[in-house]
Order: sequence, then C-alpha cells, then structure tokens
Amino acid sequence: MEFDLTNLVNSINEEVNAVAKNSNNSNSANSGYPTVYPYVDGQYKFKIFFNPKAGAVQRKITRHDTGEMGKVPCLAAFGETCPVCSAINEAETLKGDGCGALRKYGYKTRGIAFAKLIEAPKKILNEERGITEGAVVLLMYPKTVYDELNKLFADNASQLANIVNNNNCYTISLERATQGGGFPAYRASIPLNGMSPAFDSQEDYDTVLEGLPDIRECVVPSYPNDEVRQSAKTLADTVRAEYINSNVVVNPNADVKTATAQPTVEETKVKAVEQALNNIIEEDIPFDTSDNSRPECFGKYCNETKCMACLSEMDCRKNS
Repeated sequence: MEFDLTNLVNSINEEVNAVAKNSNNSNSANSGYPTVYPYVDGQYKFKIFFNPKAGAVQRKITRHDTGEMGKVPCLAAFGETCPVCSAINEAETLKGDGCGALRKYGYKTRGIAFAKLIEAPKKILNEERGITEGAVVLLMYPKTVYDELNKLFADNASQLANIVNNNNCYTISLERATQGGGFPAYRASIPLNGMSPAFDSQEDYDTVLEGLPDIRECVVPSYPNDEVRQSAKTLADTVRAEYINSNVVVNPNADVKTATAQPTVEETKVKAVEQALNNIIEEDIPFDTSDNSRPECFGKYCNETKCMACLSEMDCRKNS
C-alpha cells in the first residue's frame, strides 16, 4: 500500500531548515513494542517505518529525568511554562549554577521511531524482552540522531518511499563510538547500494505499518493531560524541597505529595546496581547544549514569557 508522502517530505524539510538556521545563527513505554536505545558502542542496522496514524516517521520528545522515580514530560515542549524548569531556575538563582539541580533534573530531548531491527551489538539483544534481530521495535535515540535522520530523509527525498514506505527498502545504518572524555558520538547513513525486503511480502509489510500505534501518543502524550501536569508540578516541588527548602525528595508519581529522607550512600549504591541488572536502556547523556538546539536569540536572555517556553532557557541564561 502506498501512502502520499508529500506532507512528510514538506514537514521534514521544514525541520531540517529550522535546524540549519539555528545552527548558522549560533520502554516499551505505551507503544506495545520493546524499546531499543543505542547505549552500546557498535553498529546498528534497521529498516525504519512510516507511521500512517501520525503521518510521520519519527517524533521528538522532551523529558525531565527523576532517576528511579521515572521521567516527566517537559511542559515547555508543549508551549507551556514548565514548573520543573522554573524550579531549576529558582534553585540556581539561590544556590548558584553549580548546585546540581540542572545536572540532575534538566530535560533531555530524544527521538523515537518504529523500525525492524536488522543488526545490533550482542549486549543490546535480549530475547526475554523481545529485542532480537528481525523484531519490530520502538527505537529511541539522541536528538543529534533525530536531526541527522531528518537531513538524510530530506537529502534523499526522491528515494523516501524506498526508505520508509516499501517492503523492498533500504537499510539505515547507525554507528555509535565513545569519544575522548567518555561522550558518545553517532553517525547515521543510508547506503543506497541495494534494497532488501523487510518481510515476506508487501501485504505483510502493510499489515505491520497499519497495526503500529500512533507515535504521537507513545512514551509522551501528544497533549499534556492533568496527570502529566500534576507530575511536572510535583517534580518541581521535589526540586524546591531538595535544593531550596531542605534535603528531601518528593515522589512525583504519588497522588498526595509526601516527603522522605534522602537515601544513604549505601542505599544509593544498591539502587544503582539494581538498575543496572534491570537492563536500563537509556544512557545518561549530558544536557543537550549543541548549537543545533539553540534559537536565534540564544545568549540574549531577557526573562520574557517566550524565554520560559524555550527549551534552551537555562543554558541561554548561563551564556548571556
């Protein structure tokens, strides 16, 4: 089944142009599919899928990390004032930029897309969780990969159907390598040197695509509901309690806010080991301060309403 990709091409070009302009000027979650994050060095190969329900291939999500208590969507990504970002600003204003609030609770931007996993490092594969070569998965990756994929789609617009919308399609390659200082670097490519079938037939391929959930509702809802807003508000209370009022932690997932003492060093170590044994799939990549994520006005912080809704607000304030 062929879908009209005209709108997809236009939207991709718009995002690519926006990124270029900014640069020149300065779990299975709720998807029903296992989540794969490239946290291990090596080569990943996959066939990425067009999402008919969303009319898109990939989606960008922005969340605040609360550690063991989960992740909370950043409301600034929805054009709203984010209480968590505001609380971090307050903490840094009172305690100083080095207080740790930004490092611990600052937001991170990721890209997600549905794909068939063709190849991955052995450490990534987990048959019990359904992560095997040949499985349909929800890919999650850093914003730099999201932007690079968009650029590849735009540069190869004439072949886009053969990349995201045909059973006989091209395979995308993603390489991850740890650089000096321990920071990971990613490089995506689409070798246009031969296509191969994703499934036994085009009919099977169409069935898979039609059965995919709307990616706009995966991991983070397309619109913040009361539960999301309450989680953000409660996490903001956590930041204020920990960095401004006293050394306590508030569970952002609780219906009634309750304070508990900070865990001891030993308890923290035990929890870290437990998390490692549970196959954590998302690495702790530092807060994204790349030029690609900065608006034209970056470095000219003016504390206006638009600043509070900007994803680069905290970093911009530091560099102004």
